[in-house]
Amino acid sequence: MIGQALWILRKDIRHLWPRALVFWFLAAMYAAADASVPRNPMLATGGFLFALPLGLAACFLVISVIHEDRIPGDRQFWLTRPYSWQGLALAKGLFLLIFINLPVLLEQIAALVANGLSPLHYVPQLLARQLALTAGTLLPCAALAAVTASMVQVVLAILAGYAALFVVLISLSRMVNFGSLTWGCAAPVLAVSQAAILFLAAVLVCVLQYRHRATLAARCIFACGLAASLSFLPIVPWHAAFAWVAWRSPAIDPMTVRLAPDPARKLPANGGYSVDSGRLPVFLPIQVNGIPDGMEVYSERVRVTVAAPTRESWDSGWSPLSEVRDKTLASSATGRLLPGEGAPYWLRVNIDGPFYSSCETEPVHLHARVAFTLLDRARITRIVAREQPQPIGDNGFCSVSKRGEFVTVPCLEPLRFPTVALVRFQPGPSGAPPQYGYVEGIQPESPGGSVFSIWEVLSGGLRYGAPAEPFTVSVETRRAVGHFERDLDMPDIRLADYRPI
Repeated sequence: MIGQALWILRKDIRHLWPRALVFWFLAAMYAAADASVPRNPMLATGGFLFALPLGLAACFLVISVIHEDRIPGDRQFWLTRPYSWQGLALAKGLFLLIFINLPVLLEQIAALVANGLSPLHYVPQLLARQLALTAGTLLPCAALAAVTASMVQVVLAILAGYAALFVVLISLSRMVNFGSLTWGCAAPVLAVSQAAILFLAAVLVCVLQYRHRATLAARCIFACGLAASLSFLPIVPWHAAFAWVAWRSPAIDPMTVRLAPDPARKLPANGGYSVDSGRLPVFLPIQVNGIPDGMEVYSERVRVTVAAPTRESWDSGWSPLSEVRDKTLASSATGRLLPGEGAPYWLRVNIDGPFYSSCETEPVHLHARVAFTLLDRARITRIVAREQPQPIGDNGFCSVSKRGEFVTVPCLEPLRFPTVALVRFQPGPSGAPPQYGYVEGIQPESPGGSVFSIWEVLSGGLRYGAPAEPFTVSVETRRAVGHFERDLDMPDIRLADYRPI
């Protein structure tokens, strides 16, 4: 089997070396761009433009090598001199390892070395990139090639897939609100589950085709696997994913972060907010105690039940638009970040319109269960230089540039992503309070960029409206140290008392 695999591999190399050489050239160009990112951060913040041709070249090379000995059909020469399916599959796998995985790994190692970083320090992250590349790109492309007999069929299948994706996205937009697509710290569960479904389907398709040449069955499995991975989002409950993440995280002391009503506080003037269709916003003043000094919590999602004495209870489910907010009702991504000294706090809930209208003036019992992420102490870097990179975090860097009234602050780290990255502007001697420029939001510590790049974007060079000169810029990064839930009971309240005017 091994001898036959090597013979097939030599044949594939002889036929496809020009295409492989193009991929190697693109990988070298990508390595050069990655190496020069500290001198030009926009190469990373716009990295998808550079990753696209490399990804397309990788897919084209995968399909080309599989089609060298295509499976569908009955006129292939090797059917009369049968290859062993193990030898044929091994030859194709070796080709992909040598001509795709290896150059990508060398490209990333070269970029690390060029930036003065030791590749040995990033071995787990480099291996994770290789796993993501293989499972998320190479195997699905190989499965698609295994059930098609020509590039025309590949193109038609891709167009059909894009049409199916469009239908799924339209259906999702009607089934769930946009906020439901934001999974926060539970996003790795969704990503891994979708990748696992597609990976298993691709492996099954390849084995079925190479061993039994059951093309019709393999095509059905591939289509079903693709559909299952796309429809995974509305099927799996968010709370189940969060509970799994919380179970894997360190236990949090029950006395850490406690919720209580704060009925003496009045509702402030109304600010901006997002509302589910057909629901009305209610803002409840609460106390959040027990946040450790220097640490913060992030309000993920909230589930609220309201029991009225004269009708059935109402349950919000784990709504992404319900949250515990800091200080004001103004719409801001930073509002979900709760510092220990940042009171007052508010519980924002969107209540079903008809239910609210039926019981707004009568006493009800409101129970909330809040999902939190505990963040460690901030790593704060003050950016003192303009137009040139400044070290930050774990071998990362930031730079600041001002163009007219706007400031861009691109910040990047190699092969690691913080949970929260926050840009803060500090005005000069005017005495004005510091202001947040932008918070990237809660993010999982997993690759957030291209599988080809070593850089993770902390702050994507977005344009912020900065205060008047002089001002300074600081960047805060925090990492998640735990995930947990807390309960809040508010008996005998009138919902109408907490509606903004």
